[in-house]
Amino acid sequence: KIVCANAGDSRAILSRKGLVVPLSRDHKPYDASERKRIERAGSRVEDNRVDGRLAVSRAIGDFDFKRARNTAPEDQPVSPAPEVLEEDRTPDDEYIVIACDGLWDILENESVLEFISTRLDCMTLREIAQELVEYAVEIGSMDN
Repeated sequence: KIVCANAGDSRAILSRKGLVVPLSRDHKPYDASERKRIERAGSRVEDNRVDGRLAVSRAIGDFDFKRARNTAPEDQPVSPAPEVLEEDRTPDDEYIVIACDGLWDILENESVLEFISTRLDCMTLREIAQELVEYAVEIGSMDN
């Protein structure tokens, strides 16, 4: 099995025979279940951000968003509790991509796999990763 525990601004996908298999789910404040927790804890979602400031609804840090009194850590406006997804391994599994929202906010899952797959035979993984980051910035990513 592949086990992915995610809490924050990252996403993981698996390439299986060139097709995307999601290994995580984005934790955005505007997601219905995330919004409910945020509001129950006394915060709000404004401009798709927690209290109009933070673009993710789960994170290990961001302690300013974890001050709701008499509220368990996992029920805070920004929860440190990871979401855990499992995926069975198959012989068709090729590689996993893990990146922050600076990449995913600008490129679709399928585009990332295509970008990587077209370079696997002629570049190292380090070179591909560097080129992918540079491409994301070139087309408008403003994140790390």
